[in-house]
Amino acid sequence: MAIAKVIGKSVSSLSRIQGLTPPVDSATKILWHCDGTNGSTSFPDSSGNGNNASVLGNTQVTTSVKYFGTGSCYVDGVGDRLYVTTSDLAVGTGDYTIEFWCRFPVLPGTYNTFMQHGPYYYTHYANNPPTQLWINYVGQGAYFTQSYAFSLNTWYHHAFSRSSGTMRVFINGVQLGPNSSHTYNYTENYIYMGLDGTTGQPWKGWIDEFRFSNVARYTSNFSLKTAPYGQISKIAGV
Repeated sequence: MAIAKVIGKSVSSLSRIQGLTPPVDSATKILWHCDGTNGSTSFPDSSGNGNNASVLGNTQVTTSVKYFGTGSCYVDGVGDRLYVTTSDLAVGTGDYTIEFWCRFPVLPGTYNTFMQHGPYYYTHYANNPPTQLWINYVGQGAYFTQSYAFSLNTWYHHAFSRSSGTMRVFINGVQLGPNSSHTYNYTENYIYMGLDGTTGQPWKGWIDEFRFSNVARYTSNFSLKTAPYGQISKIAGV
């Protein structure tokens, strides 16, 4: 193994590295760090697959609110959208994981859709509180519904991980609700963040560190990373 020099110290064994976020691996198909200059509409893909995001409306980088790096993606709830079209999203019935950090400044109203993947809408819904997280299948109603005590202006890590036809939902590394059967055959090649693609149910807030993988990264509770994907978060003894 090559010896890495980190802050003047040699690291020759992974056993000495705690909280390591490994380099971007081949399973990472989309990776948006959402960094850049304030007001930028450029959201490059850091996975190496060229899946740069496109924007709709006033979607832009903001540097005043972020979880990692220099910025996050802000959508204002008035027709904004961050999206991509790529064959990497057409995973069929295979495993996948969608994950990102998000934060919102107001309680969502009815069906505020923060993401659409194929025919599935991912929604925050204010139910006099607590807020609920819904996954809706177009034309067939709620597929997954669980309450969660979200707070305003607080970052939350969301992860949706399918393994062998079983979907697990995680908030801040802790599974929300039970396992769900999810065997849908994804032939669709798009994902929308901040607004769904058909009914125009907008969501207002910030999105950071979005990653789509074609593996099930999480099948049980996990520790959150403390650095962007591809960077070391902590070195023991440094």
